[in-house]
Amino acid sequence: MAGGRMRSTRRLRSWIVEQVSSGKYPGLVWDDDAKTMFRIPWKHAGKQDFRKDEDAAIFKAWAE
Repeated sequence: MAGGRMRSTRRLRSWIVEQVSSGKYPGLVWDDDAKTMFRIPWKHAGKQDFRKDEDAAIFKAWAE
């Protein structure tokens, strides 16, 4: 393991559903009432107004 740190295996689907339902990330929302599709906010890192801590938060959270 990288850095000797043990990591538990996570499943992307269950993790992302949890995050969408939490309301923790602005713009990460259910796209339909049946909760079968969701939207992920995406701002290109090359944009002048890109804010790493806000605009990449969901991706950083998955990488942890």
